[in-house]
Amino acid sequence: MTVTAADQRAKVPFAELEERLGTALATVAYFTRHGCLPRRAKTFQPDDWYFVASYAPVDSPLRQHAQKRAAALDALFAEWLALLRYPRRNGVTAVAEAKVADLAGTFLQWHEVHSVALSGGSLEELARLKMAEAPGQFGDFARLALNQQFGSLALRRMARSAQTLAEWLTVYRAGAANSAIRQEAVEAITRLWASAEEWEAACSAMAGTTDPIRTTLVQRFSQFARTCQQWWRVALWSDEGDPLKVRAIDAQLELAETFEEAANICAVLPECYAGRNKVFDRVVAAAVTAGDLARSLFWVRSSASHCAQVFGKLIALDASLMEWGEALGQFDPDDVLYGEAIKLLAATIVIDE
Repeated sequence: MTVTAADQRAKVPFAELEERLGTALATVAYFTRHGCLPRRAKTFQPDDWYFVASYAPVDSPLRQHAQKRAAALDALFAEWLALLRYPRRNGVTAVAEAKVADLAGTFLQWHEVHSVALSGGSLEELARLKMAEAPGQFGDFARLALNQQFGSLALRRMARSAQTLAEWLTVYRAGAANSAIRQEAVEAITRLWASAEEWEAACSAMAGTTDPIRTTLVQRFSQFARTCQQWWRVALWSDEGDPLKVRAIDAQLELAETFEEAANICAVLPECYAGRNKVFDRVVAAAVTAGDLARSLFWVRSSASHCAQVFGKLIALDASLMEWGEALGQFDPDDVLYGEAIKLLAATIVIDE
């Protein structure tokens, strides 16, 4: 839609023109006819002035008016930023560039400015410089860590703002292998003071990987482990042959109180552990019910003497056929101990004649 000669000559109220042409074109028509702005111009927002300037002839008094009126507005950062997203550039765009440069304060705001600034322009360069220093939250920087253009800048900002274990681990994982950033993260992690729960969460995040940081995290976790469950996780995540795994097993033996805690030790028991019989002793001793005894056979079935203890306890408890069935289910039918259990079970059955 354009302003016709008839629109320019017509002596009609601005409201009528605005209804038919829209705010920007109506302003152009009104100014052309009367040589001044309509009263409604007092309520114009930045985008109104932007479109007025877009439709007004280049270097015209109206475009200059639009630029001056826009410059006098006290609008929000987001309103000025929106004008820079429009493809057409005019005098009001220059005002918007100055306004966002004045109002932008945070890292994310300067990133938004950079995203809409003209490539190679002074505003783009200013935004890049400001992003290196503008205040922001760790999460703000992390959001841009994978950005091809700003990844290295965001990573440096992450390292400068990281405080918690989770944040430093995020820095580590975002950094390239053997990079200075990774080394800085490792040094921070080795001296960081965090709760056992935080170390456990960090170990869990790296579980199953071959990354060298995993060993560091498990070692740090072991320094804060206090409960049987925590030591079980230390044993689970430490490597086979690592003395830490043995220390974790020993700690569990001291702390285990329930059958479940004792039985769980067997799940992380390394083949090289010298005190396997002590662990089996603890499992059998902790098994109080017939159900616990039956389940304990899954763990101690490699030890004939411990199986015999379990069978004796089952007999003493007068275990039911169902409970014996659960116990027998822990063996292969061709296992010698399976046959022994069958004999013991048969001896307990009393036939009522």
